Amino acid sequence: ELLYSAANLTVTDKTENILSSLAAQVYDVEGVFKLGSSEKFGFRLRTGSGEETLYYYNAAQKRMVLDK
Repeated sequence: ELLYSAANLTVTDKTENILSSLAAQVYDVEGVFKLGSSEKFGFRLRTGSGEETLYYYNAAQKRMVLDK
């Protein structure tokens, strides 16, 4: 079941959470991301109670990072 779709969407650090209306245990995200001059791009997952899991691409290291 498709929960969200967007095309040609620009997201910055000032953009509200475009997925805030979604709630699920598992997500399958497909996309093409352009960093531009950004150092990293990613997602804050399972946020709440002062905790969050970060999953992001670090441009300087050229790798994906999972920070729990």
